[in-house]
Amino acid sequence: MQIWKRIHLQLLYNIIMVYTIRNFAAFLLSLWYIITGKVRRSVNRALKGDYILSVYFHNPDKKLFVSCLKWLSHRGFHFISLNDLNKIRTGLVPFPKGAVLLTVDDGWKSNKSNIIEVVKRLNIPITIFLTVDPVVNGAPFWWSYIKSAREKGLIPFSLAQLKEMEHARVQDIINTLKNTIVLGREAMTEDQILEALSDGQLTIGSHTISHPILTNCTDDHVYNEMYESKERLENLFNIPVISFAYPNGAYSTREVEFLKKAGYTMAFTTELKPITPDSFENQYELPRMEVLEHVSFPETICRMSGVWQTSKV
Repeated sequence: MQIWKRIHLQLLYNIIMVYTIRNFAAFLLSLWYIITGKVRRSVNRALKGDYILSVYFHNPDKKLFVSCLKWLSHRGFHFISLNDLNKIRTGLVPFPKGAVLLTVDDGWKSNKSNIIEVVKRLNIPITIFLTVDPVVNGAPFWWSYIKSAREKGLIPFSLAQLKEMEHARVQDIINTLKNTIVLGREAMTEDQILEALSDGQLTIGSHTISHPILTNCTDDHVYNEMYESKERLENLFNIPVISFAYPNGAYSTREVEFLKKAGYTMAFTTELKPITPDSFENQYELPRMEVLEHVSFPETICRMSGVWQTSKV
């Protein structure tokens, strides 16, 4: 027992050290980009050129989210909705200067207080790509089982390793873990989303039924995740769902073709770059720049301004 305890403590120490070193290196590099004017030049290019900053979050705390909004607003950016983007894409309105599109993946429970209540107060549009099963049935996100199992020493696989496995094998592992691990609701409820939709600032898109890594799934499974999530969201909330975000950013030409067949208009990747007029040539591969939780704010600034796309640590 003592041996296992020492192994777990050593593993935790190694993870913390790698994470800390990575963040410190990223902080120094980001600070250098800010001091040398690289961020300023990128901001000016976005304000004056044909660049929409496509920024997305997962589960930020309120302080981080508000800090991001303030930083963007104070530099002259304005926020557009997903519907605005679609009008830009189809040529109904001209390509804007200094625009920011905000999106959120998954639909975490804390999004209500940390994101939705903030954008309501500030009158800022936002899109949340919802994973249906956690919202409708209260099911935990599947990777939460993996994280819990890793902490308890129940499995030898890392989350990164599982993301490379066939979906059927991953599901078998999770089903086994459910016999020993009990997790509560992690996503917002239907009622919370309905309330947010009534305020007019929120748009929803699909993030599948269960958030699998689509490229590891069979054809039938992929199409069902896309088609059924769209249908269920539209029936639940009585609004059209035209957009999709690829879980984990994983997709191929197969996923693009299935999205077209399922009736989506746009889809978003995790490619770290702004949206330009050329991006609309591939409307099912629109880029987004992720804001990570638990990294330095200088790194967050570099990510939002588009500097990080060519400068990843």
